[in-house]
Amino acid sequence: MKKSSKRILPPDGEGPLYKQLADMIIMEVEQGLLEPTDNLPTVRELAVEMKLSTGTIKHAYDELERLGYIEKVRGRGTFVRQKDDEAVQGKKDRAMRIMDSLLDDMQDMGFTLRDTQIFFNLKMREREDLPRSAHVVVVDCNPEALFLISEQVTLIRGAEVESRMLEGFALAPGSGEADPDLVVTTANHYETVAQASKHEDRVSRVVLSPSRSTVARLAKVETAGNVGIMTASERFAGIIRRVYAELSSESADIPHLLFGGEGAETFLNSLDTVILPDKYSRFCSQDDLAAIHGFQQAGGGVIEFSYHIDAGSLMYLEQRIEKVLAGKT
Repeated sequence: MKKSSKRILPPDGEGPLYKQLADMIIMEVEQGLLEPTDNLPTVRELAVEMKLSTGTIKHAYDELERLGYIEKVRGRGTFVRQKDDEAVQGKKDRAMRIMDSLLDDMQDMGFTLRDTQIFFNLKMREREDLPRSAHVVVVDCNPEALFLISEQVTLIRGAEVESRMLEGFALAPGSGEADPDLVVTTANHYETVAQASKHEDRVSRVVLSPSRSTVARLAKVETAGNVGIMTASERFAGIIRRVYAELSSESADIPHLLFGGEGAETFLNSLDTVILPDKYSRFCSQDDLAAIHGFQQAGGGVIEFSYHIDAGSLMYLEQRIEKVLAGKT
């Protein structure tokens, strides 16, 4: 296993200890700090290192094995699982067996291979012609909010989502682009997006708010010592500051560093807690990830700012998408 700092669970971590440990190792794997075939410590070694019970370590390893992140090899140890194509290959093998069976059945019925190909092509064209989704374009001014909104809209049945930054957004007549069935943006950008769209009636606004867990953790930040923000954009940092100011009696003028900037490790070393966008690994560099990981291992607190579409907006979007799908049948 690669040399790394001693693993330490954050003192304010949420959830069972085994789950916190499993999440920490998953993060190490996804950030490349642990690579495929790396040997993990034994249950006893890691229990001694982290001052946790062997039962907690074993539970974490069992969870990681269930999720496919590690594999236990009898007599050799526990290893980070090699990312291979076994699952994909298994599906391909099954698909080939199904096709062989279909071809045998068609042959038994007296059809030639050419006949079967014609039937297959006809069925493929039928399926391609079926309207199976609503084309939804999500627009916002910063990559963090854009990703979070798009991710949530994607979960709505029948939504095929495309993400666009507000800057440069245009659906002017003659652009040659296919008209979306629905355009989703925030209330702040509704007028701008509506003016840039061919069909204003297809533009829908949503209201965003921080999740309950985010609000609860931000409300406790005053007692967390020095606090800072790391984001991909100044705009999202402004959103975090505004929410923080509403929840805290302290000034919202807290220090901020953009991902990819110089001095991430130095910046983090000056803090006790850092506030990051939800799923921040999507936005930051490997150097940033390594610095954040080191900060956590040293006991630093991390708050992921999760931004959600409110229930009313989400219900309205679901109804609009259902209406679009109904109109295509």
